[in-house]
Amino acid sequence: DAEGLQLFSAWLPLGEALGKLLAQITQGRPQAVEVSYYGEFEKNPDPIASAVAKGLLEQVLEAGAINLVSARPLLRDRGIALVTRQVQEPLDYRQVLEVRLETDKETRWSLVWREHKAILGLWGTKCRRCGTQQYPPQRVCVNPECQAIDEMDEVYLADKGGKVFTYTGDMLAASLNPPAIYGNVEINGGGRLLMDFTDCTIEDLKVGMPVEFSFRVKFYDPKRDITNYFWKAVPAGEEVK
Repeated sequence: DAEGLQLFSAWLPLGEALGKLLAQITQGRPQAVEVSYYGEFEKNPDPIASAVAKGLLEQVLEAGAINLVSARPLLRDRGIALVTRQVQEPLDYRQVLEVRLETDKETRWSLVWREHKAILGLWGTKCRRCGTQQYPPQRVCVNPECQAIDEMDEVYLADKGGKVFTYTGDMLAASLNPPAIYGNVEINGGGRLLMDFTDCTIEDLKVGMPVEFSFRVKFYDPKRDITNYFWKAVPAGEEVK
């Protein structure tokens, strides 16, 4: 109603801006958007969620004819769920707006096919001129003192193993067994790679610990019935030679 729009007039531009930002982050392909309101509001704050939907759709459809009334049905027609929840709990601020989203992990078969040797085989490159090893494979040497172009030999990395460089336990990331444990692994011989850690708990890990690489299921794409695979790091009893 007009009174509600007037009451939330300062929130609506923020909602639209957040919607446009979500569209950019997800490249216009979110699966679900969750808008949470913390604190006490004089009226139902759902117009703010409609503003988020409006901003998202304006960015995706590049159309100016979307309003707060049509935004939600249009979002639903595109298969994007909009979930709202109001939480009345004490916070440092009187009112807080939180927006979260889920994206479609679309399997990009053209990329997997084009880069199958690097993705499925874990092949990298090694510079003939300076000996720098790197992953993923590159045409240009990453050594700033070398930067040779097209002077690379392929190198098999799956059996080299490495060491934990950084790690974290992420309680917000989607995981069947939270927290999701991942971090950077320093490959023996050179190069670093962001990997999931498996067959361990976060308490088992420490910086510098040797790991070996294991070919595992990365995620399942139910919409297209495709199982995606990649390499994960497993703590090793001793340094991989």
